[in-house]
Amino acid sequence: MEKIIVQKLHEIEEKEHGKILLAGQWILESEIAGLIEKAGKLREEKKVSWEKLNEIFLKEV
Repeated sequence: MEKIIVQKLHEIEEKEHGKILLAGQWILESEIAGLIEKAGKLREEKKVSWEKLNEIFLKEV
């Protein structure tokens, strides 16, 4: 999961009042952990590579 966290953190453009601009969308900081957990579960269920998971994750965000 660290790979996604690191990759996504590099894409953070701005942080303001508990929100993060990530991949062009404002997301509440409190929702980030849930998105990362969901991505990890998706990887386990689908047995996909981290690269493919990152593509899926970007579509989800």
